[in-house]
Amino acid sequence: MSTQVIPDSPRFPAVTRESLDPQAQAIWDRRQKIISAGPTGHFNVLMHTPPLMGLIHDLETYFRRDSSLTERERELMTLAIVREAQAKFAWARHERRALQCGVSRETVEGLRRQAPLEALAPEDRLMVELARALAGARRELPEELFNRVLQAKGQRWTIEAIALAGHYTMVGVLIHGFGVVSKPEDEPTF
Repeated sequence: MSTQVIPDSPRFPAVTRESLDPQAQAIWDRRQKIISAGPTGHFNVLMHTPPLMGLIHDLETYFRRDSSLTERERELMTLAIVREAQAKFAWARHERRALQCGVSRETVEGLRRQAPLEALAPEDRLMVELARALAGARRELPEELFNRVLQAKGQRWTIEAIALAGHYTMVGVLIHGFGVVSKPEDEPTF
């Protein structure tokens, strides 16, 4: 049975599972266990280099399964980062996940508008402040902000949150570099 994949990038042809060798198919299958539709968007482009795709997938899987960040914290920070990156493809997917795991519609709309921190719920401000400070970072994280995060969340959480910001900044770069476009069924975002 052939799997039809609609290309998400005009720059690269879509990859199908059937077009891959058995080793690459195993990487595809690992992704499909997480996202039932199989690799789409930047992940489908990455399937042109399966070992790299596997490494990036494994990092994302770590954040989903083994990180000390809760699902809600992860999705809140991810939305803040991909919004800063203007990565519409990632925003559409993570907006749905964020709402499913308890991020309020009001908070999602605040992130979409890039509302000031004061407009967000107090429990979300520190995480969004950290995410915004690190998204596309070109300078060191301010020591004062780092210390507040460390004191509020602990060392492991802080390390993982900073790494999450790095990962989703990379996702924004991949989406823009690969020319990934939003799917037709995605609602307008920003």
